Amino acid sequence: MRDLFEFHGFPMSEAMAFGLDATMGFGFFDTTNSVSFIPESDIPFFLGGKQGTIESNSLACRLLGIMLRKQSFSSANKAWDESKKLLNQNIPLILKVDLGYLPYFEAEGDIHFGGHAITLAGYDEEKGIAYVGDTDLEGFQEVPIEKLKEARSSEHGPKFMYPNNVQFSMVRRPDGKHPPLAAGVKVAIKKVVDNMLRPSINNSGIQGIKLLARSIPEWKVKLQGESKDPTGKIISRARLMFELLHGYLETWGTGGAAFRNL
Repeated sequence: MRDLFEFHGFPMSEAMAFGLDATMGFGFFDTTNSVSFIPESDIPFFLGGKQGTIESNSLACRLLGIMLRKQSFSSANKAWDESKKLLNQNIPLILKVDLGYLPYFEAEGDIHFGGHAITLAGYDEEKGIAYVGDTDLEGFQEVPIEKLKEARSSEHGPKFMYPNNVQFSMVRRPDGKHPPLAAGVKVAIKKVVDNMLRPSINNSGIQGIKLLARSIPEWKVKLQGESKDPTGKIISRARLMFELLHGYLETWGTGGAAFRNL
């Protein structure tokens, strides 16, 4: 979102954009006695540092007087055609993608996570390359268009995490109205406090952190044996879980420390 805010005349840091959108929180889910968070694998826990994602009612957009348009498409080819139309009008986009298909995440192996978001800034059809921006990476990354289509239409993981070929575009409110920045910051801070102290479910916020703390002494038992990784390979359950926890906390677009470093 930060990239598009700057494009529309609101230059700011990634931390400021994240803070204004007020999605920081915490969630911990123990799936050892229920359906796994990622159906094709056998992953016992999931945790995250956010309570919300990019949506049309984005608080940051409302505070800046920006309207956020959401589109989703039934096919990757249709999605790409529509993306090109907007890019050709000099309208950059935010895309929902599965990071497992992005070549610059190859170090993460075959892990799939469909809740990732990137900026689409342009393309070179002759070279078959799209130019995208991503958190913590300088400049634009080159991604093969076909890989980008796969990333946008991935069906790895639970259905609610599918990217569904979703894209977002921004436009300034015609009347230019938005609250003073100081007032907007106060609204965002209150929302983050509510995320942590008054979450909608007990797995989130401070209660989620307490659930995580209470669960750790049980990991010696729960992480025994072997599990399937997201590719179906059988490996140590403890190794799988700690690799995933590192990704959830440090490397998969969080900025580090489950978004706290932002």
